Amino acid sequence: MGLALALAGCDKGDGLGLLGRSRASTESRRGSGGRNEEDDHPEGPCVWLSGVEFPAAYDWQRDTAYGSVDARLVLFRDGERRLAIPAGENHHVSTDPDMHRIVGGHLYTDYSSGEATYIGRDGKELFRFDGREMMAGFLVRETEIWTLGLDRDTGRGITLRKNGEPVFTDPQGRLQAGDGREGGLLQEDDGHLYFYYYQETRKNGGSVVRNWYQVCDGRAENLLLPQGVSTILDACRTGGKTILATLTLNGGRNLTVLHGNESLAYSTGVGDSVRGIRILPAGGGKFYIKGEILSGTQVRPVLWDPEGVPTFLQTGTTILDAFAESGHFAYLWTNPQGSPVHCVVDGFGQSLEGRNHYISSHCARLSGGSLYLALPPFDQNAKPFLLKDGVRQEIPLYGYLTYVSITR
Repeated sequence: MGLALALAGCDKGDGLGLLGRSRASTESRRGSGGRNEEDDHPEGPCVWLSGVEFPAAYDWQRDTAYGSVDARLVLFRDGERRLAIPAGENHHVSTDPDMHRIVGGHLYTDYSSGEATYIGRDGKELFRFDGREMMAGFLVRETEIWTLGLDRDTGRGITLRKNGEPVFTDPQGRLQAGDGREGGLLQEDDGHLYFYYYQETRKNGGSVVRNWYQVCDGRAENLLLPQGVSTILDACRTGGKTILATLTLNGGRNLTVLHGNESLAYSTGVGDSVRGIRILPAGGGKFYIKGEILSGTQVRPVLWDPEGVPTFLQTGTTILDAFAESGHFAYLWTNPQGSPVHCVVDGFGQSLEGRNHYISSHCARLSGGSLYLALPPFDQNAKPFLLKDGVRQEIPLYGYLTYVSITR
């Protein structure tokens, strides 16, 4: 079984300079402008954290004054406070964890007003554009900022932009769920930018059909699937090849992964179905698969390694997240109460003490074989902390951590 992809050539766009407007209320240890250049970069990896800071004694877990409380976004480098940006409508900065990210030691923000979307860096507005877009992908390439936006009001309608200018748009486009990959659903492979999306059409009988597309540097091509493939569950690009996790109809609804021209069948059990399937690129053309197998009323979390060998977790547990990077693999699992209780890195497990929040996939990062995990305890008076290789480092913040990034 092969995967047919009619791909046109991909042209790289010209770079544009980014000009920002400084906010006088931005704090920085670098002085005005909130700059974070690494002229005093220490040896070894540098750990960047972002978090949301609240006034002392404010109940940030209930957050009853959301949007009006004097909150700030804070950037840390190796546990040291580097930058604080005031949040709120007047500053076009949101405290929502999915509306800021760290790229190259800089804190990038997006904000949607009633009519426009604002993109900022370290407290400066870089550009704005009409429409309310939710960032599903965000990549920085030298002087270019690429964003993949989803219409915030309708949940469909996608636009790829370079420095705010539209490069590709589809008013009927929809996107699969995101994850904690840096860049989100935008991926860079062999010097080109890729993402995958689908359109839904309803047949006369009421059934819904999805047509999938691959977009390379703003040029879309239809994904032509082999006979017998009924559904695409996830799609990504790595090592110069497209990877599709699909369902086939060969004697049932079986999980099959199409990797370039290869077809790989994954064991699920007779009569079982799958859900929550995600592809995790691991470098070198390898990848892992995570998801859940449904056997009657039982749900079994499962991970498949690059050879297709499954690892099953206990019924009643949940895989919070899984990460693959340069031949390393890590995952977090949780108990039925939803608190992360265990992490496993390259087969070695560690239990997590106490009850902690896991804000989003961006609160963990696998780098150099180490899992960096940022967690706030359920006790809001306790300091949030960074956990790496079993070592816990408290972060001086009254609030919660939202993002981990590693620069080397």
